[in-house]
Amino acid sequence: MLDLMTLLRTISLAAATAIALGACSPVEKQVDPVGADELTAAVIERLEAELDVPFDVQCEQELPANVGATATCDVTSPATSVGDVTVLVTVTGVDSETGIVSFDLTAEPVAQPSEDEAEEPGTESEDESTS
Repeated sequence: MLDLMTLLRTISLAAATAIALGACSPVEKQVDPVGADELTAAVIERLEAELDVPFDVQCEQELPANVGATATCDVTSPATSVGDVTVLVTVTGVDSETGIVSFDLTAEPVAQPSEDEAEEPGTESEDESTS
């Protein structure tokens, strides 16, 4: 089983990934954003190729085809000992001629509240006043 540090290191070190988008206009040479479904598929493909285990990935937003643009995806895998991980997808290049959007992946574990943080201190109070 993979541990959290191995997963985060592998995701963070993953080489740039590229998605070829067919919907680019030859006149304007503007590349369309990467749709959420396409982005999800690309992240799954990259992670499974790197780590050789299945992943469940949810990318809720599209990725604008602009260098520096970002989107986040939630990643889990029942085949690892890792909890939920948030992957930040950052555009590193856009080729307007080919419609290819290149991006890097970086990951952080999703912070889970501790049991102490889940309970709010001082919610119970006793009236100690006497008459």
